[in-house]
Amino acid sequence: MIVHLASCHIRPIRHYSVPRVSHLWVKHTGNPIMVPVTGCPNVSEFLERAKHKLSKKLANYDVDELFLLKSPGQLPLKPSLSLEELCQSIANSDENPLLLTVKKTPPPTKTILVRDVDEDGDYEDKFTTFIVQTDADVKELYQCFGQSGGLQRVSDLNLPVITKWADLEDGARYQAHLPRKYSLLKAQRWQENEARAMEDEVRLAAKDFLEEALGVRLLELPRIIKDVGKEDLQEWDGVLYAEDSSTIYLIEAKHLVTQKHLDKLAEKIKAFPDLMEKTVQREYQSDFKNILGLACSTYFEESLRERRVISDSWSAIRLASGTW
Repeated sequence: MIVHLASCHIRPIRHYSVPRVSHLWVKHTGNPIMVPVTGCPNVSEFLERAKHKLSKKLANYDVDELFLLKSPGQLPLKPSLSLEELCQSIANSDENPLLLTVKKTPPPTKTILVRDVDEDGDYEDKFTTFIVQTDADVKELYQCFGQSGGLQRVSDLNLPVITKWADLEDGARYQAHLPRKYSLLKAQRWQENEARAMEDEVRLAAKDFLEEALGVRLLELPRIIKDVGKEDLQEWDGVLYAEDSSTIYLIEAKHLVTQKHLDKLAEKIKAFPDLMEKTVQREYQSDFKNILGLACSTYFEESLRERRVISDSWSAIRLASGTW
């Protein structure tokens, strides 16, 4: 009997390494449970199975939104890592389980513009920019307008009054719904407190970022520069000094930074060396070899972002810097 090989269909056999254990202990938020490993060639496939075993809530997550760790503080395991190799590298038990975690994403923000109101409670043509993240932020914002019951979309005042974050449109203009006139002083105080808190947070974040990135220790100098008569010459949201390199960092913090803000920052920095001759503050008697200006913000206008004027740092602040 002669068999023609050309007429035979030869199918390649796919081979997966089979882990030596039948299950792995995995923990999410509650007690660890056993998850079978049979048929899972790598970590990615195992995550797909484990998420359904551990919690109904995890079933809504994609695998690329989940991490598997050997122990707290370690780097996540690569999705392509073979399960056989993983099993050989760990001593897995209910007391030493793998950890399944969800990638943390920063809370979303929306930037809105709210119409200013004068002392008489009348609307002005000016708008103030606010950044809100939650329903509580929205409530705190419109309640600073006294008896306001929410926000109205300026482009269509017939729409329902807005009190929820989800109903706001990013970048849109609003005005407070005012059944009665509000206290301007209270609104101004809220804005001042918010700005002060943001400036303090940004100054500390910038200091931490620069110290880690440059490997130097930075000293904080007085934010207000005064002349001989103790009159204010210049004010910054933060002044940092690197003694080793004789470099001073002048920080300007805004919720929204535009090209106009950067131009003003450049002018302030150009004037800085001349002011050093007028002040008697001993902190500013050093010979500064480098003067750097840092514009820090939670949002830069689109034109600056497109021109790559800014670079994102891991600390979630955005810095635009230059030497003048």
